[in-house]
This record gives sequence, C-alpha cells and structure tokens, in this order.
Amino acid sequence: MDAVVKLTPDEAVARLMVMDDYDAGNGPEACVHTFRDSAIGLLGAHWSIVDARTAFETFGAEEAGPAATAMGHGVVVTDKTSAVFFETKERD
Repeated sequence: MDAVVKLTPDEAVARLMVMDDYDAGNGPEACVHTFRDSAIGLLGAHWSIVDARTAFETFGAEEAGPAATAMGHGVVVTDKTSAVFFETKERD
C-alpha cells in the first residue's frame, strides 16, 4: 500500500487544472473538473476554485492513488459523502 501524502490547501490548489467556468449562470468563475464514485458510476462536476479550497481546508487534501492520477485527477478529498477527485496539471 502506498503512503498517504497530505497536501496543504495551497499545494492542492496549485496542482489544479483551473479553467474558466463555461456556465454563465453563476459566473463566470474559475473552476476545476471533479468526479466521485456513485452507485451508477462516476459522476463528474465542475467545482469553483473557492469551493475546492474550502473542501481542502475543511477535510484535508491528499495525493490521489495511481488509478485516479492516471486519469488526470491527482488530488483527492474525502468529504462527508465520499472521495472527490480533482483534475490536476501534468507533473514533470
């Protein structure tokens, strides 16, 4: 089993693949793609960077495991519901 690598909120935010929000209904606001596992499969959503930082501060952020990282989602938070994986930039 791989060791858990904790990230500070600043470290986690710096790794995110930030994009302009495509939904003008509440924005525009910078956001990041996420997914979480559910009974029907993976559910994807865009989270605002502000909400992502709040989750990192509230629940703590970690490096994701090899499978999620291979899918381009290298930061994970386990909130009250389940694990949420955040899209990240490619690392050298």
